[in-house]
Amino acid sequence: MSTSDAGMFLPLGGAREIGANSYLLRLDGHDILLDCGVHPKKEGLGAVPDFSLLDRSPDAAIVSHGHVDHCGALPCLVSRFPHVAAFATAATVSVIDRMLHNSVKVMESMAVERGIRDYPLYSHDEVDCAIQRMCGEAYERPFVLKERGDVTVSLHRAGHVLGGASVLIRSRNHTVFYTGDICAADQELVEGRADIDPSIAID
Repeated sequence: MSTSDAGMFLPLGGAREIGANSYLLRLDGHDILLDCGVHPKKEGLGAVPDFSLLDRSPDAAIVSHGHVDHCGALPCLVSRFPHVAAFATAATVSVIDRMLHNSVKVMESMAVERGIRDYPLYSHDEVDCAIQRMCGEAYERPFVLKERGDVTVSLHRAGHVLGGASVLIRSRNHTVFYTGDICAADQELVEGRADIDPSIAID
């Protein structure tokens, strides 16, 4: 894709590595942030995606699942852009709520034990603010991004973890499918990924 408003894909983190997964997708002038994680092997602000690359607030953030490398920086994003709307499956919202509050406790301990001045990256109150910005959506039920009425999103079962989703995004001129982390095989508690309609033409 080009770097125009017509189409752009910009990694803020997670490029050629595992961790701090966060990608700006610009479609027909709409800015959508895909995932918002921290890097599990880095500490302090170095673990957070480079949000300084965002020249404006995203129209929406969509979180594929509740692992910290995909959701752990969400409170940082909401602190920077307080009005951003965030979307995930309802199960993922529940997981993220617990995951982020636990992350605060872990960072508070690391601040004392390792002397990491940047920790905690956010507070319990900031986690609550981030969760309040989240909308829990069902699988395979398209919804329209409220900020811009001509972008439709649907979440599809990705396997991997409870609530995990791949994301199908349609704008006027583009159709994009973001897999997130997927697992095709059924697990003890989680079904494998769902197939999407093969007739859908993906860019």
